[in-house]
Amino acid sequence: MSNFQELSQSAMESFLQHVVVVDDKAYAAASEPVDIVPEKVIPPTRGKVPKKEETKELGEEAPSDVHTHRLHTKELVESFAENGLVCAVLEPSSGEEIGDTILKAAKRADIVVLDWKIHESYGETSLGLIRKIKEEDSSDRLRLIAIYTGENDLSGIADAVKSVFEGEVIVDRGSLFFSAGAISISIMAKERTSVNPEFANRVLKEADLPQRLIQDFSTVTAGIMSNTVLEAYAAIRSTAHCVLSKFSPEMDAPYLAHRALVNPPEEAEMHVVPLIMSEIEAVLDGESKVRQHLSVENVEAWIQNEINSDECRCDAEAVLKDTEETSKDLATDILKKIVVEGVSSNSWKESAPGLAEFLKPVEDEDKSELSRLTGLFCAEGQCERLDRDFAALTSIKSAYGSSAPILQLGAIVAKVACNNNKETTKSYHLCVQPLCDSVRLSRSSGRMFPFLKMKEIDPAKGKMFAVISQGDGTHLELGLSLKGYESALIKFKPKVSNSPIVALEDEGGWYFQSTEPNMKYRWLGNLKLSQAQRVANNLAHELSRVGLTESDWLRRMAK
Repeated sequence: MSNFQELSQSAMESFLQHVVVVDDKAYAAASEPVDIVPEKVIPPTRGKVPKKEETKELGEEAPSDVHTHRLHTKELVESFAENGLVCAVLEPSSGEEIGDTILKAAKRADIVVLDWKIHESYGETSLGLIRKIKEEDSSDRLRLIAIYTGENDLSGIADAVKSVFEGEVIVDRGSLFFSAGAISISIMAKERTSVNPEFANRVLKEADLPQRLIQDFSTVTAGIMSNTVLEAYAAIRSTAHCVLSKFSPEMDAPYLAHRALVNPPEEAEMHVVPLIMSEIEAVLDGESKVRQHLSVENVEAWIQNEINSDECRCDAEAVLKDTEETSKDLATDILKKIVVEGVSSNSWKESAPGLAEFLKPVEDEDKSELSRLTGLFCAEGQCERLDRDFAALTSIKSAYGSSAPILQLGAIVAKVACNNNKETTKSYHLCVQPLCDSVRLSRSSGRMFPFLKMKEIDPAKGKMFAVISQGDGTHLELGLSLKGYESALIKFKPKVSNSPIVALEDEGGWYFQSTEPNMKYRWLGNLKLSQAQRVANNLAHELSRVGLTESDWLRRMAK
């Protein structure tokens, strides 16, 4: 295991908290007979759920018919505890409907471990639970589901589980380990289960299962950015009680007084969340384990791991073009110098003349070729999309939950005309109404909102201001005009007096309804507050330009 893989596993260990295990032999009596193992390995079946009769050989009972399926619960729970995870073990009774119970527990669980044979069910119950978990989860809910079984047809089980994700892109991550979307599936066999030799490393005793699951899960999230996020959430969890103490019940009195003083009082409801966020930011600022994943040493470990990986995403061919040697060590050294010392550094250019020529447009800030640098570190053909995703991440406020957007400083909207239930996009705009002027609006008179003009641009030619993800892998690229003569004042009225302008949901999108007939404004996103404040500052600067009568000779001499 490389240094970077170890760091990734460490981040995952910090993040994980809860595990749910479902096994019909979880609390079997310790005095039950010793497990019996068939001498002959059963050939695997593919593409269907293995049946009971298919697990018998030469008249001898298969492991599923005796006690190979018994779970050593004490060892399992203690091993999870040693790894810092809380493990809940559920043993369903025969004929018991357990779906709702599992789903409630699974909502809080990072890992769900299922037996394959549950009473008389040979996979049907487990597949049903996987389907329900998949349906209940949001599309980006990161989760590991493990099958831990005494059945020996592991490949057949894997094929049966894959059928649940039919039509989705399935990424094989190794022997009996794959992902579909945000859900990863790992197939394991219980100790003393007889399997084909190729799957011998998937046979584990209960004491070894937690570490293997953590290792598998960490391969899904292994990355500089994702490891940092995992460590950040671990820090937030570990300090939650400290943050909570700052908002003790004693704070209710001053908050209620604050609410009574604010006009209107309900505006105070928007003041608490920013306070909580500032405390969380303070937690992350003070946590050194979060920053360690962004250190130079970890960046170098990432490059080393990538170059030596069988599925290397780095463009080693471009790195080693026209070099005297073509070793992985040289490619690693060159990339490390570029990242650590910068693309403009001369320390790497002499040993990599071809790469220096390849990256010259990047140094010259050729807009059409800026993504070449990103392309050195990612899969082929992904660089331009990833650059845009990262640009959106750094400038556009992410939208979580289902709260309706509010029209205020930083809101980006598309003006759409509605005729015969058909929408036509007319223009794009950025709202620059100050935050304090976006609340306490009269229902009868409403308020005029100032907007700056935005327009779609050719990235290679125009000045790109904002990149908005469309949700389908494409991006809307917009430029911004600070010219006052291109701005617009548009009137909106709230649904309720003394309230802001709140968007209404319609056909899967959010819309602000202006006073203009047959015209509404589709909400596209909000700039992060600091980005929006910068626009307001630049606008003020643009509007405050002073026109002078002066000697043009003196003006030129002053440059």
